Formats: sequence, structure tokens, C-alpha cells
Amino acid sequence: MFTLLAGACNVEPVGTEARGLGNFDGTACGRGVIISSTGDDYRSVNISLMGWDGQLLTPSLISSATSNVGLAAPLSGDVLMPSMIQEGEEAVLIDRTNAVISFVNLSTAEVRAQLSVATGFGANPHDYVSLTETRAYVSRWGHNASAREQSFDAGDDVLIIDPSVPAILGSIDLLNVVAEDPEALPRVDGMTLAGSQLYVVLGSRYANPLLGGFSWIARVHTATDRVQEARPLDGLKGCAGVALSPEGARLLVSCSGLEIGGEDSAREQSGLVLIDVSDGVLGEEQRFLASELADGPLGFSAVFRNDERVIYSSFGEQGGRSDRVFELDLASRESRELLSGAAFSLGGFVCTLGCDVCFVADARSPDAAGSVQRLVAGDNGWLEHWGPHRVDDGIGQPPRYLAAF
Repeated sequence: MFTLLAGACNVEPVGTEARGLGNFDGTACGRGVIISSTGDDYRSVNISLMGWDGQLLTPSLISSATSNVGLAAPLSGDVLMPSMIQEGEEAVLIDRTNAVISFVNLSTAEVRAQLSVATGFGANPHDYVSLTETRAYVSRWGHNASAREQSFDAGDDVLIIDPSVPAILGSIDLLNVVAEDPEALPRVDGMTLAGSQLYVVLGSRYANPLLGGFSWIARVHTATDRVQEARPLDGLKGCAGVALSPEGARLLVSCSGLEIGGEDSAREQSGLVLIDVSDGVLGEEQRFLASELADGPLGFSAVFRNDERVIYSSFGEQGGRSDRVFELDLASRESRELLSGAAFSLGGFVCTLGCDVCFVADARSPDAAGSVQRLVAGDNGWLEHWGPHRVDDGIGQPPRYLAAF
């Protein structure tokens, strides 16, 4: 199952000294944050770990240049982590360029295994959800126009894998969800798990990446691995992220819109959707459009701070407005800006319920480039900007993606 891809050989000489956590058990806030740092050219990556107090736990768990830890396929420069918290002994890394899933021991930094999910085409995996030690799901954004040359090579699906082997077990086809629009491709993206139900966001784009129909959300029963229900998110395009509320009763879907027709058009198609899943089925509860939340299209993801507050972002523009991060009160619909940065500088963000803290990746803001910005609860109940924690890994790659572990 291991595949060494030619495109992964041309990497920058980043740090090679991998170091695990040892016997670190975390704190009352939880263990911490996995940070994926990469340059603007996306040629190489470094994965580091930070505690919720801002302390750098290990500057390099693994990188594109790491050797002697069991890597069969060197990491490309486009590596992210599952959107759901990683609770086990391993960090799961999703290499989108090479279409490889890597399983890295957090204590030792050893790579237990790697699994190629390419199956003969540019699969472009986007998310990973663990069900059990022997069962997990991988969403594949890519479409294969020359399918049927090998098993599971169609794309537009969620792969079923056994991470313990690792091996591909099957595929959940999602092309039928958008079958009413013959030009649409599902563009399978973010996922989350609530009980026995797997919820999957479909971006629903055309072969031309600037075009597409309205996005969808699908519900898959994990006992049968079959789509039980699918709901169009009418009016919204470019949906990618989905998060589960702490009590497990609501989903938050984030939609960035599409660029065709200019930025005003993208903003009209962009927003957040709150979906009630308390009884298992999909029921839209509230919708928040970008036109009421920000001065530009919203980012690719949003997260719950708690059951009543969410964190989201909006895109800046080169030579114009800044990237921004906001907090939204779902009941009052009031939102407040928490942080701003240079256009295309603010990346992923993540929160911990244990201590009511959120982190935001900041790649190149003037005063905090290469940092993780920390947001903490203020006296008025809203989050406040506490300050930056530099990812001083000795490598200099700016942080892009964050995930809790």
C-alpha cells in the first residue's frame, strides 16, 4: 500500500530532526494543537505541536525532509489534519498532493504506516474521520474521468479504510447526490461524526473550478455505509467545512461562495448554516449570510466555541481589505471582530472546551508572522485577543492549518 510519488522528491531542506512528545499527558485544557506550516510555494511542510498554554511542545514532529522514522512517501507541502479532534496515540496527516494518509506516533515521532488513497488519479483527500481502531473514512474531493482501471478509482466519494493495516475496504459513492445537475461533481469535502451518523459536505462544483451548483450535505449511516439522506443548501456555493456542536445536536456548515461574477457574487453565495441533527435527520435551523457577517466572502471553515457561540473568518483581498476572524452569538445573531491580519495570512483555527481558548494560524501578519494567535475569554463573555505565540521551530515555515489532539 505504500507509494513513493515522484512529485514528493523535490522538497526544501527543512528540519530533519523529528521529536515526539515522550510521556506528555496534557493538562486540564487538553493536550494541544497540531500545526502544519508551509511556505507560499507549498513545496515542503513541517508539523509541530503546541500546548494550549502556547508552549511549543515539539518544534518538528515530522517534516518533508524527515528521514529514518519510517516514511515511505515523503510529505509534500500541502498537508493538513482531520477536522475532528485526534484522541488517540497517533497524529493522522492528510497529504493532499500525494494523496497519502500518514499515521505518526505522537510520543516517538515514528511513522507506523502510510496509505495511498490515490487509486490511480489525483484523489485530493480533504478530511478523515475515525470510527474505530479498524475503521475510518477519507473524503476524496477529486474526480477521475478515466475510472474503472483499478478498484475504487472513481473518486467523488468517501473511502472506507482499515487504519490498523492500513488498507482500503470500500467506497461510498456520492456522485448520485448531485445527479440532478449533469454538469456537477460532488467535490466531497469536510466530514463529522455524530453517533452512528457520518455527515459529509459536498461543494458541488463543475469541471471549471469557478463554476458550480448549490452545495449539499449528506448523511451516511455508519452501520451500512449508505447515504440515508441528502439536503441541498440552496443559494450557497463552495461549502467545505462542517463542525459538530459540543452537545452533539447541531452542525455548522461553512460556505465561501464561488468567484465567478466577481466578489459581490461570491459574498451573496457565502454564509454559515446551522443544521439540527438532534433526531438524526437534517433540519436547517438558521442561516447567516456573509452579507450580514463580514465585508467579504467567508472562509472555508468555522468552529464552535461552545453550544451558543461560533468562530468564523472572512477572506481579505490583495491590496485591499484584511483577513478577519469573528465570534458569532447564534441566539442574538450579534458578531464581533476578534482579529485581523494581512490578506491571505490568517489560516485555520481551533478551540478547546477545557479552558475556553481558541488559536488562529497567522502566516504573515506584520507584527506576528509565523505565529499562532491566542484568543481567550474576556470579562464580558466574548473572546479577546491575548497575543501571538511564535512557532519557533528553527525552520521558518509559516503556520497554515491547525487541529486539536
